[in-house]
Amino acid sequence: MIDFGLQALDISSVNLAHQAPSALSALTRLFQPALRQCPTMVLSRLPDMLRLSLAGIDSNDQNKTMRTLIFYRNLVMWLPVGGALNIAPDDIETKGTIQIGEGLMDQRNSIVGSTSYKHALASLPESSILAQTNAAMLDTDIDFDTVMEEAMLAMSDWSLAFLDRVYELLRATGEQEKLGKGHSGYAATHGSMDIAITKNVSRIMKETLTYFFSSMDTETYRSALRSVSKFIEEETLPFAVKDASLLCQAVCMTRFDLKDSSADASPGLDALVPILTEDLEHRSTKSAIYRLRCLAGAVRYAGSSVLKHRDSIVAAITYALSQPDDKVLFKTGCKLLRHTLSSQCEEYPIAQSSHPMKSGTNFVPGACAELKRDGVRWCVPSGKSIDFTVDLVGRFCLKRLRSLGDTTGDNNIQRWRQSLRVLRYTLRGCLGILLDDSADTILSQEGELCPKEKATASLIKTSSPESQKILGDLRRRFCFNLMDI
Repeated sequence: MIDFGLQALDISSVNLAHQAPSALSALTRLFQPALRQCPTMVLSRLPDMLRLSLAGIDSNDQNKTMRTLIFYRNLVMWLPVGGALNIAPDDIETKGTIQIGEGLMDQRNSIVGSTSYKHALASLPESSILAQTNAAMLDTDIDFDTVMEEAMLAMSDWSLAFLDRVYELLRATGEQEKLGKGHSGYAATHGSMDIAITKNVSRIMKETLTYFFSSMDTETYRSALRSVSKFIEEETLPFAVKDASLLCQAVCMTRFDLKDSSADASPGLDALVPILTEDLEHRSTKSAIYRLRCLAGAVRYAGSSVLKHRDSIVAAITYALSQPDDKVLFKTGCKLLRHTLSSQCEEYPIAQSSHPMKSGTNFVPGACAELKRDGVRWCVPSGKSIDFTVDLVGRFCLKRLRSLGDTTGDNNIQRWRQSLRVLRYTLRGCLGILLDDSADTILSQEGELCPKEKATASLIKTSSPESQKILGDLRRRFCFNLMDI
């Protein structure tokens, strides 16, 4: 069935070209079971799969594009892009998990590879589906390491070609039409089905790119990062700003520090921040909005690397929020503020934790997670991150709220609306660290408290005394200000 699917993907097979979307869906379903049963058979066909499926990313065919992205998403979930990670394996077993069965697939493979099983297959009629299992699938003489090395080289070469296809998709993106609430928010020339498909393609692309970059080894990631940096620097695509932001978000997600695998780093953010924040004041409005939106995506899951670029990010937010006459630019600044706050006061997994070969020699192709020896490493905020969060809240939100209480100022309706918008986005970004009471009070309480609340209070205690004082009554202050309004 895999060979038949590859024939349908070949553009030279005119009589099977219409079956390409169905073939892509079939390959998606077959990939993991086939990889688990006979990895050498799948890996030997992987270069052809990658080469023939690239044509499925077509800006003129959303259905085929969506199925191709789903296939790639499934592919990079089970196989690394370029090779294994050079990090120490995590040997700590997760407590509280139950494992039912051990070595089940090894037991099954011992039966399938036995001589009696092969003789039984040979005695079946040719029309039997079991007889279709050819000798190549049961041949154990093929060197797995050689086939795996060739497959990883093919994956590394394919990664850059795949990114070029993604760039073409972004370039072909047209203007997304929007109407008012009276028209249900839909464009006049498009139905709700078209809108749903477009949103679904965007969602699948986000998931595919996330797994794609997190499954890369270091060398392949460096090549991909150079490609993305060049694309972001040379092109401005206002109509594709959302998908371009997702691309920046995926490439800037936290990775393991090469010097210390227990720490997080974001080489993508280090490369993109200088490009996205350069000379914003002298750019056109559309160009500035595009770069600020990409920056908002880049910082969302960048971890502690955001602190290295705090001055550039604060300057970008200040520039956007100082443009009250441009609603889109002002809203983009609010999004950048929200994503920066979220990145510094929320916990999220380090993206490379999902790398299929993070444990080196223990890699079993197609093996599912066991909730054991599959430790997920987390990017947890530090005291410096909390201090930066408090600085952003005070600089952009509390200062505006205080100015609203100044009766001598010009309190026009536009100023109120913009200040409340900043408050809304600030709350969305830092709501996780706004406690009902001070950290000391919460930690001193006895009885059953939410573990999340205790952990947040402990985290706040690692920040500076000034930050602890502000966060202690920040939630009440926000509530009283809203009540006064």
